[in-house]
Amino acid sequence: MAVESFANAAQTTLGAAITTTNGTSITVTSSTGFPSANFRIQIDSELMLVTNVSGTTWTVTRGAESTTAATHSNGAGVLHVLTAGAIKQFRSDTISSDTYANIPAVGTAGRIYFPTDENYTYFDDGVTWQPYLEGRRVGKPPLVSNLTWNNQGNTTADNTGGVLWLQLSENSAGNIRSLLKSSATPPYKFTIKHRVLFPPANNMHGGLIIRDGSSGKCNILAKYHDTASGWQINLYQFSSNTAFNATLSSQGVGGINDYQWLRVRNDNTNRNYEYSADGQHWLTIYSEAKTTFFTENQYGVYLGTAITATTFGQSILEWLEN
Repeated sequence: MAVESFANAAQTTLGAAITTTNGTSITVTSSTGFPSANFRIQIDSELMLVTNVSGTTWTVTRGAESTTAATHSNGAGVLHVLTAGAIKQFRSDTISSDTYANIPAVGTAGRIYFPTDENYTYFDDGVTWQPYLEGRRVGKPPLVSNLTWNNQGNTTADNTGGVLWLQLSENSAGNIRSLLKSSATPPYKFTIKHRVLFPPANNMHGGLIIRDGSSGKCNILAKYHDTASGWQINLYQFSSNTAFNATLSSQGVGGINDYQWLRVRNDNTNRNYEYSADGQHWLTIYSEAKTTFFTENQYGVYLGTAITATTFGQSILEWLEN
């Protein structure tokens, strides 16, 4: 059913008498002050649900909420009323749950929707269904189909559960496999929240990437594992997808199951590489002039390894561009 509608103190009169067999249409003397559809009226002791207004002709459901369809005379009062059924329907309209594919059309501010097949909660702000995760408004990851692969190899990606999942089954070492889109014009911030799924072995990494699509040069801000040093947030520089150039920064962090927020912030003077444990408080691990080594025109997410014959992946839960 469409969303229940309300108006204050709306009233009119019947423009023609109706009987118990009038069916689904009534005529009123004026529709001024009433909603355009999906509201409740009372005529004498009968409740009706109005599902469409066309001038002074209304389409109605007779005998709503266990009342009885009755005869009503021309000129009988027609009152817009708030009923138990209206409140129940409004509650159902405001908070609902189904699969993401069945999310209602946006445009009724204040509604909340819980998909049964995603981790996100959605809030209707009147214009857009805004995604929330763990009580925070987030940037939901884009669809794989809206991104562009670079050096895909045997890496796969999907949007199961609404997240962006990347999985690499690597038979050759030293490749950067990335999903990209055109980067914003500085100043900009590009942020992801991710969790990696790596076996306890050396030289596997995943995170965000900024890249020059012409030269292939890139920087990667990575969650990295080394059996000697443990888990780290590292910033690497590559001359191409397969040519490592330099380690720009290395910072020890928590374990494999921890979420991490990674961010590159280009303030139009410097590129600042940052990470966070909560998405609110940020530590800058490296800063460089905005055109050092290359000028980026792409950003996105990636997986990489320096070993062979391994399978690992990462879930991207948030993707925010601002």
